[in-house]
Amino acid sequence: MKIELLKAVDQELEMYPEAFGGAVTSEEVTQAEAKLKVKLPEDFKKFLLRYGLGAIGEAVVLGLREAEFVSTP
Repeated sequence: MKIELLKAVDQELEMYPEAFGGAVTSEEVTQAEAKLKVKLPEDFKKFLLRYGLGAIGEAVVLGLREAEFVSTP
């Protein structure tokens, strides 16, 4: 992921931690790839490992766990 994008997501995480689902493990990513029979893009895997899922502005990035989003300003 581009460093500028990571910084922006990190700022959102700092301001609205409730909008993120928490990081997943490498094992969870591997299990998901096996179950879905796909290879996830490396950038998406990095996002999952760092944030899990999240709402960034109006964009919602789903992860491997059930989402419980809280609206943010």
